[in-house]
Amino acid sequence: MNLSWLKNAFAVEKPGPAPPSDVELAALEPLLAEVVRRRMVGPALISLEAMRGLNSVGAQAMHFFQPFATAVLDPVRYGAIASYMEKRGAIDWLCQELTRRESAGNPSQ
Repeated sequence: MNLSWLKNAFAVEKPGPAPPSDVELAALEPLLAEVVRRRMVGPALISLEAMRGLNSVGAQAMHFFQPFATAVLDPVRYGAIASYMEKRGAIDWLCQELTRRESAGNPSQ
């Protein structure tokens, strides 16, 4: 009996921050810059840390509400952010990036 299909059945992503792809980063960039510009990094970090264990559930909710949300938001950016939030290390990377941008004092990089 060939069980090669079972080889990756329980595989998970490596722990630690998950850097976004170029498309995901382009979608996240305006959001990150706006959070830093409005000096909302503290509340954003608290919110991200509070939902750390539920980021994949939140991403699935984003996919569910996509038809409604994209009536007023850019569907490509929205989909890229929803896909990125499914990654295990998305919250870690977002927290590190927000902290880095706030300490650098430059919202765009």
